[in-house]
Amino acid sequence: MKKILLLLFIFGVQNVLGQSDNYNLRFDKSVLNSNLPNWHKKNDGVDMKLDSLIKFDGKYSLKINSNKKGDGIPGIENIINKTFKGKEIELSGYLKTKNAKDAYIYLIIGDENNQFSVDMSTAISGTTDWQKLSVKMPYTSESTKITVSCNVSSGEVWLDDLSIHIDGADIYELNPMEQIKSFDSGFTTRQLSQTQINKLELLGQLWGFLKYYHPQLATGDYDWDKQLFQMLPSIKGKDFDLKLEKWVSSLGNYEIQKAKVNLANIRSSPDFKWFRNRFITPNLKNQLERILKAKRPESSYYVSISQDIHNPIFKNEKIYSEIKYDDYGMKLLALFRYWNYIEYFYPYKYLITSNWDDVLKEFISKIYKTKNEIDYTLCLAELIAKTEDTHHIVLKNESLENYFGKFKVPVSTKFIENKLVIVKSYSQENILKAGDIILNADSIPTEVLKEKYFKYSIASNLPTTMREVAKKIIRTNKKSVQLSILRGEKTFEITVKTIPFSSPFPDPIEQIKEISSDIGYLNTKYLVLKDYDSIFHKWRDKKTIIFDIRNYPEVNLARLLPYLFEKPVSFFRSTSTNLVNPGFFSFDPKKVFENKNGYHFHGKIIILVNNDSQSKSEFSALSLQSYSKSIIIGNLTAGTDGDLSRIVLPGNVQSEITGIGIYKLDKSETQKVGIKSDIIINPTLEDIKNKRDVILNAALKEALK
Repeated sequence: MKKILLLLFIFGVQNVLGQSDNYNLRFDKSVLNSNLPNWHKKNDGVDMKLDSLIKFDGKYSLKINSNKKGDGIPGIENIINKTFKGKEIELSGYLKTKNAKDAYIYLIIGDENNQFSVDMSTAISGTTDWQKLSVKMPYTSESTKITVSCNVSSGEVWLDDLSIHIDGADIYELNPMEQIKSFDSGFTTRQLSQTQINKLELLGQLWGFLKYYHPQLATGDYDWDKQLFQMLPSIKGKDFDLKLEKWVSSLGNYEIQKAKVNLANIRSSPDFKWFRNRFITPNLKNQLERILKAKRPESSYYVSISQDIHNPIFKNEKIYSEIKYDDYGMKLLALFRYWNYIEYFYPYKYLITSNWDDVLKEFISKIYKTKNEIDYTLCLAELIAKTEDTHHIVLKNESLENYFGKFKVPVSTKFIENKLVIVKSYSQENILKAGDIILNADSIPTEVLKEKYFKYSIASNLPTTMREVAKKIIRTNKKSVQLSILRGEKTFEITVKTIPFSSPFPDPIEQIKEISSDIGYLNTKYLVLKDYDSIFHKWRDKKTIIFDIRNYPEVNLARLLPYLFEKPVSFFRSTSTNLVNPGFFSFDPKKVFENKNGYHFHGKIIILVNNDSQSKSEFSALSLQSYSKSIIIGNLTAGTDGDLSRIVLPGNVQSEITGIGIYKLDKSETQKVGIKSDIIINPTLEDIKNKRDVILNAALKEALK
C-alpha cells in the first residue's frame, strides 16, 4: 500500500510539474530536430530551430533567422492563455546576434480585442555576444493572455533563458486564476431626474479628474472603477456634495509642489470651469484646487507616455468583455472613461464644435436609455463621432457590422454635386457603370439613408464625413440589393449581387511608371523604402517625379527627405501632454531630418492628394511640401494627423484617439484643415462618367511646364 501511495505521489508531483512547466520559456521541453512546443513563427521570412552548440544555459537556445518579406515585423511568439493575480510583470531573457537589425523581446498583456499593456526591450543590432534584455510593465488579472515575442528585422538571433515574473514571483511557481468574463456594477435606477443627471455629470468629471490628477491614484492601489460604482447610489440621496468631499478626503495625503508650466510653449490646456464655476460647497472646491497643486509622479498606473512618439498608452483598464445592458453603472463607466480620455489626452479638444461638458450631460441621458448591445454600441459610436476626428471610429465590431451590413454593393461611391455617384464598378455582371447615380437602395431614398448614417460618420471635415456616409449607404445584410439608378436622363431598377464588406477591391494601378525620360510616376501605396532608394538612384536626373498619395502609403514619406535636401531640414511641429499636467499640450522640440546619402534630387516633385489622403498620407504630403520645388495638386484631404492611442470600453468596444498634435512648421493647423492643394481639382460628374483622372492629367500638364 505504501508503494502504491508513493507511486501516486510521484506521479502527482510529475503531473503538477508537467502542468506548470508548459510555457517552454527555457526550451527545456523541446527536442532537437523534432518539436518546439508553444513557439511559432508570426509571419513569412522567419525560420527558427533549436541550437545545442550556441547556448547561454541548459540544453538548447532558439536560433532565429530573419529575412523580412511582406508586411509586419518578422518574429516568433509564445502565447500563454492564462490569468494570474498581480500588478506588475517582467520578461527577461538573453540574446546573441549576428548581422542582426533591430532584435528585441516584446511583451503583450491581453489579446487582440482586450489589450492592456504593450512594451518592448531596447533593440540591439549588429553582431553581439549574449546580452540580457528585459521588459517591465503593469499587469492586470483582467488579462486572459500573455504573449512573449522576439522580433528581428533581419539577421540571426539566438534566444535563451527567458523568464516571466509577476510581482517578483516566477510564473512557473504561480497558479492561474479562473477567468471572469462578466461583471455587474450593482447600480440600477428606474429613471433619471434632471437633478440626478446634473449630479452624474459632476461625478463623471470628478472621477476622471481624480484618476489623472490625484497622486494616490497613480499607484494603482485603488480599484477606481469599483470606487465609481460605490459612489453612483449617492446621486439618489441628500448631501451629495458632502459625500463627494468625504470621498476625496479618503484618498489620502499628498505633497504640494505646483508644477511649472511654460505657457509660451503651450498649445492647448484643460479648462477647470466644470468645478470653478459650479455651485458646489466651498470645501469641495478648495479640495480640487489643492489637488491641482499636488506633486504628481511622471508615471501612472492607468496611462503612460511613449518615449519615442509621446502619445498616451492607456493600460490596466478593465475591459468587462461581457456586460449586461440593464447595468447602468457599467454603461456610465464607458461614457465617463471615454469623456475623460478626450478631456485630458486629446490634443485637438479645443477644435470640437460642441461644448464638451454639454456632450457629457447629453450622453448621460442617451446611454441610460440604451436597452441592448446594438443600442449601446451605436450610442458610443455617436459619442465618438462628436469629437469630429476622422481617426475616431469604432473599430471592427460585430454588432455594428450587423447594423450597417455585412455585405456591400461591389462599387466605390462618392458624393458629387450632392448626388451619390458610382466612381468605379467591380460588379461581375458589369451592369453598373461609373457615373451612375444611386437614387435609392431597396426602396429607401439615398437622402433618407444619408440622414440615418450621418451622425455615426462625422469626421474632421464635411467631405470626409460624406465619404464615410457614402460607404455606409451601399452596405446591407442581404446577398443582393435592388438599386434605383439614374443614368443620363433614364431611371431604372437593377438587382445587384453583393460581396462581403471586408472583401478588398482589386487595385490594378501601376506602382512605378516611367512616363517619359523627364517624368516619373510613383503610386506610394505599396512601395517600400528600398524601392525609393533604387528609384532615386535611377531617376536622380529626371525633371519631375509625381508622387500619388491618394492612398495610404506603406512608407512614411518623411523618410524621403534626405533624398531631397542637402542640409538638415524640419517641416512640422508636434504637441504632446505629460502625466504631471495632463491635458496641457506643449510643443515638442523640432525633429530634424539629415541627408546621409551623399546626393540629393534637384528636380521638381508633384504631390497628388484627395479626400482619401488621410493621416500618414497627409503627414507625407506635408513633408514633401517642404521641398522648395514641390507643388500639391488635388482636393481637400481628410484633415486628421497624429499617432493613435488604442482604447477599449466596457463591452469590448474598441476605438482609438489621436494622441499627439501635428502642426505645420509655423505652428498653424493641419487638423480639420487638411493639406491644401496649390492647384485645386474637384472631379465632376462628367469626369467620372468619362473615367478621366483629372488630378493626374493636371499633374502631367504641370510637369511639362
